[in-house]
Amino acid sequence: MTKWVRLRRQPNGQVIHAHVAVADAFWTRFQGWMGRSAIGPQDALLLTETPAIHTMFMRQPIDVVILSKAGRVLAVAPAVAPWRLLKPVPTGRHALELAAGQASDLAIEVGDSLSWEPTSPPDQSA
Repeated sequence: MTKWVRLRRQPNGQVIHAHVAVADAFWTRFQGWMGRSAIGPQDALLLTETPAIHTMFMRQPIDVVILSKAGRVLAVAPAVAPWRLLKPVPTGRHALELAAGQASDLAIEVGDSLSWEPTSPPDQSA
């Protein structure tokens, strides 16, 4: 069962993404978004306890945000193409994957502080 979190910008608490899937086990982190046919602006994936990511078997570019243990943005890699390996970022602890262009659209920048809290899955009935 997928876990979900709500992503907020700190210190003001502004919600910047309402439904972020969490990959917090080896297999879910390894699998990530491999093989997905489409990733849209409503999609986001938080990989916990991982200092680096890959885009093997991905079909489109993604934005990658590397976060410290405390949620500080350490690096933003826009539009990372499929079949790439991102080098670990010193003190990086988590990675946030977004559709290409979303880091910029959400104004996520190095030095920002982000937090997350448990939430319910998005409504799939529509």
